[in-house]
Amino acid sequence: MNQALFYHLSELLRFIPICLICGVILYLVYRIAGLKGRGLHILGITIFCCILELIFCITGLPDVTSFHFQLRGNINLTPFAMSDLYQYVTNIILFLPVGFFLPLLWQQFIRPLHTVGTGFLLSLGIELIQLFTYRATDIDDLLMNTLGTVAGYLLFRILSRIFTALMKRFQISWTLYRFAGFEYLFCIIITLILHFLAVLLQF
Repeated sequence: MNQALFYHLSELLRFIPICLICGVILYLVYRIAGLKGRGLHILGITIFCCILELIFCITGLPDVTSFHFQLRGNINLTPFAMSDLYQYVTNIILFLPVGFFLPLLWQQFIRPLHTVGTGFLLSLGIELIQLFTYRATDIDDLLMNTLGTVAGYLLFRILSRIFTALMKRFQISWTLYRFAGFEYLFCIIITLILHFLAVLLQF
């Protein structure tokens, strides 16, 4: 278990430039558009991109050179077929930051269904991509990842009641900047693209 954790953390360190690139691109977009992006908001987005990259590393998403355009993965559609409690717990913890950072950074995710739905779709997308790798596509992963998103959202609600002023400094309203409503998609898509191209970019 410790060796696996060390491996994933070392992978994340190798991909940190990807996360920094996402933050820099967003900052430049704000500057070009003549908008004043909040420092804590952009810092939070950079951390969110790090979390996304860690998720992509742990779930074994391939780079573009090792992607197979034919079904490769094993498929399990039977809920709770696994007997490994550790796997359930790690899947929950893996997506807990997703449920926390989405409402922290973007106002529209104050709605729980919006946050949980996005976590579900992100996990579903990863499971579908795994169909074209040697990884297993498992409904249990989807369920536990979604549960982790719920747990992260509940953690956000608790902390936002305690540290209300601080938490609001990370958030940006989609009604203030039209682009803000699509920032989370930008983070997910750009991080995923850079992950796929990591070898070509020599990261």
